Amino acid sequence: MTDQINTPNKIVDLMKQKYGLTHISKTITVTSNDTLYTLYRKTARYLYKNGVENGDYTDKDEVLALSHKLDIKENEIKKVDSSKLAPEEKIEFEKKFKFKNTQKDKWEDHIYQYQKDGEKTFIFIKPNGSIPSTYYGQRRYWTDTNETIKQRASLNTYYNGLPDTDTTPWITRANNRNEKVYFTAYSRDLLIGYDKLNIDLKRNFKEKSLEPLNELIDNLTDPKNSGSSNEYLFSPDAYYEIFAKQAHMPTYEEWQNTPEESLLKIRINKEDTEKNQKPKSAIEKELSEYLINKDQIIPKTTVSNVLSKNQTLNFVNRYLKDTYNLTLQQQYDAEQARSSHATFFQTKKNIDKTTQTEMERLTNDLSKHFKKVEIDNDVDLEELKKFIPELKQTVSALPHAKNGIKPILRFRKLKNHRALGMFTPINNTLAVDFRYDKKTKETGLQSFVHEYGHFLDYNYNGRSNLPLSINKNFSDSLQSIQAEIGNSSTALTPKESTYLKTPSEVFARAFETYASNLGLNNSVIKDKEIYNSKIDIKYSTFTPDIKKKISSYFDKQFPTIKQKIRQLSQENEKVVENEKPKIYRYYSLFRPINPGTYPMKNFKPLKVENFDERKDVSGNVKAWGYVEYLNKLSLEEQQNYDLINEKPIKVAQAIQELNQKKRLNLTDVSVNSSNPSQVEYTVWGNAESANKHKGLFATLNINTKEIDDTNESSIIKNTQKTLLSQQNALSKSKFYDSKFIVAIKSNINKLQNIPDQQSRTQKEKGLSKAEMHRQAFLISRGRMQPTQDSKTMELSQKFKEKWATRRGEINKKQLARKHAMQSRNLER
Repeated sequence: MTDQINTPNKIVDLMKQKYGLTHISKTITVTSNDTLYTLYRKTARYLYKNGVENGDYTDKDEVLALSHKLDIKENEIKKVDSSKLAPEEKIEFEKKFKFKNTQKDKWEDHIYQYQKDGEKTFIFIKPNGSIPSTYYGQRRYWTDTNETIKQRASLNTYYNGLPDTDTTPWITRANNRNEKVYFTAYSRDLLIGYDKLNIDLKRNFKEKSLEPLNELIDNLTDPKNSGSSNEYLFSPDAYYEIFAKQAHMPTYEEWQNTPEESLLKIRINKEDTEKNQKPKSAIEKELSEYLINKDQIIPKTTVSNVLSKNQTLNFVNRYLKDTYNLTLQQQYDAEQARSSHATFFQTKKNIDKTTQTEMERLTNDLSKHFKKVEIDNDVDLEELKKFIPELKQTVSALPHAKNGIKPILRFRKLKNHRALGMFTPINNTLAVDFRYDKKTKETGLQSFVHEYGHFLDYNYNGRSNLPLSINKNFSDSLQSIQAEIGNSSTALTPKESTYLKTPSEVFARAFETYASNLGLNNSVIKDKEIYNSKIDIKYSTFTPDIKKKISSYFDKQFPTIKQKIRQLSQENEKVVENEKPKIYRYYSLFRPINPGTYPMKNFKPLKVENFDERKDVSGNVKAWGYVEYLNKLSLEEQQNYDLINEKPIKVAQAIQELNQKKRLNLTDVSVNSSNPSQVEYTVWGNAESANKHKGLFATLNINTKEIDDTNESSIIKNTQKTLLSQQNALSKSKFYDSKFIVAIKSNINKLQNIPDQQSRTQKEKGLSKAEMHRQAFLISRGRMQPTQDSKTMELSQKFKEKWATRRGEINKKQLARKHAMQSRNLER
């Protein structure tokens, strides 16, 4: 007994409702070179082919399509008895229209006649193949036959009924001099296919007027528009879209203030044809009929018509792509149905008792999320037990089907299916392979979120509704991703391209990408790097803009998922942080790290790293390399082996960052090599003193043992706090003059993010011209740090440029003098 459930095919139901099809097969072949015109024609032929194969489309549909095309009633279209055609007529029509009879269908059975406005028209429908574009849908005289035919039976020579052995009476010939006979030829597949499309397009077109849609349909069904020279007919006008967004209706005041030669004044003149001054109301009325943007003025009706055309083109383009996606999804679902014989979604018969017991336990434990759990005999039950808490935690954060439908979860070998995970909508089975794949370096568990995305696609809104992937809300994201796949430079086979473009596959990939971006990062989803890959086309086609679209879609579709996944990620980060052992790194100051140059007595190092040469590792500390331990070294061990730990270096780096950011006038920030736990720095009275190392100063030490180094932010925060405390103590010293104390108090204000009195006064009064020039000159020579005064900085840049120019001129003069001296020496 299997778990299979027969579910109604909602796509086929929709195709029946839209086009009268009871079954659809295969898909429409679409390439990146297809235009709106070619896609429209391909879709029409696809519908016809399915309709004929099913027996859904008959001669009634042919007559109905003709009545719509010709805008006449069905009963006005009369079928022509082909037995009355003269042999010469048959020969001529077969020659002109390239008719060819087959056993199934004969062109003589598809001849019609109608009269409208006193004119007779014969319609010839070719049941197989295409009509030449010069005849398709074109009413024309029969004037382009050879001379012999013209003499024997020309439409320009009426049949007078006189007995004539050389002239055969044609039924398609004029009966008198005043009668005109026309001919129209159609390909049956396009005639009926276009009609089915047109009917549904008009039914779904929500605009007030059908006029722009009818005009577009006429262009799409006219074979004369098939060439590249007519592509403009099927491309939106981007200029008018931009113009409409930026334009406005001109006002009377705007019109008054424009020059007489302006386009606005030329369009709306002051005077009417009788040289009378127009009243303001008349001018305002004329202005209201225009839109203006800079030097462009266009009538509102023109803009409206073009925008309406653009809107119609976008509507038809989206409609055709949605129809294409229905066929893609139907083919995908049909393949799933054909694999119904597969065992991956059927319960195995010979299950070990131990495995059976665990299955029953997990089915009960996970009953909130899964209908049933099945385990393959080869699955390591101990490893599975370790995985279940993580699975349970993740599924709790993911959305669930609204109507309570749950998937069946199976841990299986999927080697025969060449996949690490699979989902079938037949009975909502989600199967993952528990093994590790050496090629992809993944386990089937990592495909769980992808397969769960498939489950949501088919079940979130209930099994009686269409999948989310072909819902109009997902359409924009879907078509954007499909376009990226089509435009990708990666060589894909048609089969691979079709698979990647399938709505359900796009949806599942979008769902796992979205979940990863939210922070989901565990064993049920692929590594984050894969989703940011620029190589793997499955995910490289998710551009930043597309990621924004899918994020917006999933945020609305699943309102709680963002908060739940972020909460889960934060909890996991805390667990990892708590479980992750702390590693202690020590730098070697005076020699490369070789055996005997680092402690080995109590514990072995985790890692030993030598640099190519002695280099700066920050904090004015140069080292030859480093060694890492799981345990701390004592201060005595650090001193005996000339090692220094990371903490003082990080504190020194924090002091340097604070000095640069807050302009504290500190120099000589370094780690004390004799006592590595101490960091020294010197504070000066002003920037000039700091640059020249002249004037009053104070040198202080920070004991890094008192600095909390839980994380990077805590180091900076506590270093700033310690600096503030030391500057406060220094400001109370009686050994420094008042100017130096003012500078220290300024540092205190900066560390507290409070503007000091001097900077406030400068902001209020502004720098004097002399002071500004002095500071700008010093900054341009690199003898003073940049200031926050924009005018001073602009002036310093000018000084810098002048100095560079002057130096260039000096160099040129020196070079000229050198050449002159060399010339004189040579002459001697």
